[in-house]
Amino acid sequence: MLTKLMPKCKGRRFSHASDRARNQNLKKSSSDLVLNIIDARFDTMTSFPSLRHFSSFSTVKQWTRKEQKSLLRQMLPVFTPLLLEIHKLDVVKFLRAVVDFIIIASYKTYNDNTLTYLALALFRMN
Repeated sequence: MLTKLMPKCKGRRFSHASDRARNQNLKKSSSDLVLNIIDARFDTMTSFPSLRHFSSFSTVKQWTRKEQKSLLRQMLPVFTPLLLEIHKLDVVKFLRAVVDFIIIASYKTYNDNTLTYLALALFRMN
């Protein structure tokens, strides 16, 4: 009985589906834009003999240990200017703490100083 009183909306379901498709396309295009900006930032990094040059960061499918170390060395110079443009200083501090933590955690041996630095990096992440 209630359905008889409600007006019929023919195309309403279609408009919701088209809105969802439009939002998905927008998300896909914005993520593609972000990846293109990051690729361009990695491509403009100067080359050093012990550092891998990523001409296209987003096309790497599987990371080796050397690639991961090179990525960590380049992460702050690549992302910091982008994050400072949108006034995300807290994210820059977090990113630096993460990079510090990963680099220290990859050491082969530890002593009291390295464990202190590791705990400090973990504290800064939280």
